[in-house]
Amino acid sequence: MDLFTAIKERQSCRQFKGGTVSRDDLEAIVEAARLAPSAVNGQPWMFHVVDEDPLKSLVAKALTQSFNRQASAFIVVEMLPTKLPARVLGAVKKQPYAAIDIGIACAHLALAATAKGYASCLIGWFKEGTLKDVLGIPKTSRIHIVLSIGHAMHDTVREKKRKPFEKIARFVNKDDVK
Repeated sequence: MDLFTAIKERQSCRQFKGGTVSRDDLEAIVEAARLAPSAVNGQPWMFHVVDEDPLKSLVAKALTQSFNRQASAFIVVEMLPTKLPARVLGAVKKQPYAAIDIGIACAHLALAATAKGYASCLIGWFKEGTLKDVLGIPKTSRIHIVLSIGHAMHDTVREKKRKPFEKIARFVNKDDVK
């Protein structure tokens, strides 16, 4: 699947039908995220891949949304400390570079899952303390997002409701600015 097809077909799945995701595919999906760009090449992430019970069931329960119980695998994204230059630049520019970097990596995860033929959902609401306990993640770390992955119950790609192009982008030429 080419990139633009993956972008058009990627959607948040809330009805999984069970089944498995192969380890090879999970490795390829994480590899896509590993290659994501990051500020000062800091790569402030750790991807915790969970695809076997009983951990999979415990992760699903910590996500609170019942549809996750049918997901085949989860990728829990932990934020790692950033390199000093990225922290300094982030403070000066008032930009949360690590969070931005993780957002880019998560987009890679979701698009790679779609390209491999899987459905996914990025989950931002979860019991962080429970996830840390279940996965042995230090209490001082931060879990930013969890990607649930599996096979969609339905193959229909929903129509995307997005603002029109002209409402979100403009081409700027020298006559437009003073």
